[in-house]
Amino acid sequence: MDNVKPSFDQVRACLTELDNIEEERIEATDELDYLDTLLDNTIKVCSMNTQTFDARSNAAPVFKILFPDGGYSAITHAKPADELVEAEALALRIENLGPGHQLFPEAGSIRAQVEESKKAIRKINDVATKNQNALNNLEIAKSNFREAYNKNFLHASMLLGNDKAETLFNNSF
Repeated sequence: MDNVKPSFDQVRACLTELDNIEEERIEATDELDYLDTLLDNTIKVCSMNTQTFDARSNAAPVFKILFPDGGYSAITHAKPADELVEAEALALRIENLGPGHQLFPEAGSIRAQVEESKKAIRKINDVATKNQNALNNLEIAKSNFREAYNKNFLHASMLLGNDKAETLFNNSF
């Protein structure tokens, strides 16, 4: 008789792997949420610094140049991928003010936060790929388990007869 235990253990191992991947997914999502909050805060601080600069400077105001949609919320309330594009555009607009501009360092802070968020998104995508691979492995393990179970059932039915094999196998799970 074929032994069912190795294939059953493989199914169990695949389920454990899926549980571990789910924990990774939760951690990666939490990290992205945290980094999104940091990026939002960086953009809000940039907005406040721009308003302060405009209020204190005799130069032409730059708030409307940096935030053409009226404020930071157009960036911070966008979908994560869109927010990264908008944040990079904001950093570019700040850089276009020139390296000597008082707000120029804000661009570096924004770009650093964008890069961290991109890393977190890549991590989430990697976890999603691992999850899909684990699901595929689980299906293979289930198939192997069913095959071993069916071989055992067929072997038992040949040795004991169909009725006794059905009684034996129906009560085993």
